[in-house]
Amino acid sequence: MNPRHVAALALAGWYLMTPPIIEKAGGYEADFNAPISRWSVNSPFDAASECRAVNGQLVLEQKQRLDKAPIHSLDWAVAQRLVTSQCISSDDPRLKGN
Repeated sequence: MNPRHVAALALAGWYLMTPPIIEKAGGYEADFNAPISRWSVNSPFDAASECRAVNGQLVLEQKQRLDKAPIHSLDWAVAQRLVTSQCISSDDPRLKGN
């Protein structure tokens, strides 16, 4: 591997990112179709493994919340948003948007 590539990988961090919430038909839901550049950083991490571990725990917790909240309520949309969170490298070109 090229030494510059190794250095670039060492500088890259990770973000646990969540989609935005939108109002739709009198309720709320996570906007899965929004580009990653419009998603919010929930937490930054130094390593992908750390991000994935936190994300896995978060998804488990929020699935229970999602099952209990009234559909299309704000609580339901927040849980839906967190269940669909993703770990994204800080140097991912999709973060720049158009």
